[in-house]
Amino acid sequence: MITIKAKHSIFIMFMLLTVFQAKAQDNYTLYFMHTLPQANILNPAVQIPCKVYVGIPALSSIHVGYSNTLFRYKDIITTNQSGNSVFKPDYLINASGDLENIRLETQISLIHFGFFYKDIYFNFHLQDKIDVGLNYSGNLISLTLQGNAPHIGETFDVGGTALHGIYYREWGIGASKKIDNQWTLGIHAKLLFGKVNIQTRKKDLALTTTSDSLQLSASGHYLIKASPFVITTDAQNQPTSIELVDASIVSLLLNRQNPGISFDFGTLYQLDDNTTVAASLLDIGGIYWRYSPAQVDISGSYNFNGIQYDPLTGTFNNLDSVVNAAQDAYSYSTSQSSYFTFLTPKLYLGASYDLNDWANASLTYRSEYYHGKILQGISPAINAKYKNFLAGSLSWTFTRGTLMNLGAGISARTPTFGFYAIADNVYGMIKWKSTKFVNLRFGFNLLFGCSSGKSKGSSSAACSAYSNTLKKKQRLEELKSKNGK
Repeated sequence: MITIKAKHSIFIMFMLLTVFQAKAQDNYTLYFMHTLPQANILNPAVQIPCKVYVGIPALSSIHVGYSNTLFRYKDIITTNQSGNSVFKPDYLINASGDLENIRLETQISLIHFGFFYKDIYFNFHLQDKIDVGLNYSGNLISLTLQGNAPHIGETFDVGGTALHGIYYREWGIGASKKIDNQWTLGIHAKLLFGKVNIQTRKKDLALTTTSDSLQLSASGHYLIKASPFVITTDAQNQPTSIELVDASIVSLLLNRQNPGISFDFGTLYQLDDNTTVAASLLDIGGIYWRYSPAQVDISGSYNFNGIQYDPLTGTFNNLDSVVNAAQDAYSYSTSQSSYFTFLTPKLYLGASYDLNDWANASLTYRSEYYHGKILQGISPAINAKYKNFLAGSLSWTFTRGTLMNLGAGISARTPTFGFYAIADNVYGMIKWKSTKFVNLRFGFNLLFGCSSGKSKGSSSAACSAYSNTLKKKQRLEELKSKNGK
């Protein structure tokens, strides 16, 4: 039997608890809150109206998220007359064969700062990112709950079922420049260091109920990749365990032997005096896992006749024999070859229209290709600010097949200290049993040399530092012209 060593269970529990406390990283509301430095994370072209900002270390941006494309808590759990929670399978039994996804993620910004040098806005960040997701076929859940009796002679394709987990550190440097009165362009170049990775990939996987019996036949070809893990094999070269490398937690956290690179691209286009169009493409790149990689290739077929349950003793009489027979039916090949994984690319498209000097309306579209499944959504919002002290946003997002995603963001600051909190589904944070999607981002910043007074909507790409630079250049040219005469 393949087992996972428990020696570093504390480290694994830390990672899982960090993720599973998450409230998804979709970030719709933040996209047009351009007075916040963190808006530059979603669009590298964004320039905040301050000459310098410094994020409070480890507190400038903390983001947690959860999403589920198939069900909400209340869809599968109900309360009986005694007040006890009861599982109701009907919703899941009727699930289609579509590929579904459940995902949890978190990001912590350890270092984050930015500044203007002449007319270019530079920024730097160091972030830790964890992303754990499960793609699964609705067929698999339906078959599990119903049994195979209603599906005599049918074959279920459950090949999309796969687990993806990654933890990596990201060092990023960015630059944004206003090209002319209309175009502002930005880029992030990011150096990545993978810490822990596990992923499964199917080559084919199917479950069939034979037409002349209730026997379930499982056949398939599956590949498991992980780092940093060590595979132990027996005399027949069959894997007996997959173990996390024998290293301290500190050495794992500081590991830089899994290098990677990625890029973000962004633009702002001032269509007219009131309309700004925005676009950005994020996380184009990947990581090369070469530190203690482990790969297991599993293939074969197995006929499952059922598990015998004894209600008098409360035990499964043939469980061990079933597990052993399943293991013997499949063949395993192992290797410790290095491998490459791509990040999840993300696309943002949006536009905003200035309603007056202090408010604008915006529309944001977001899409990402997550391990074979396209996740997307659209969000209209109203963004407003009062001088340079207070800014806020209200959004309404359609994603994961639900409309009940009312988001809000607020940013408040003294002359130098700022705080913000943003959620794309405030209702979901309160009524968590009724949501498929919820997230939260908050943090603290130090800001210096910020503009004051009126600002023409949060979508205005020009920053006061940039405007001041232009004015100085114009004055200098006027002086040179006069002296020349």
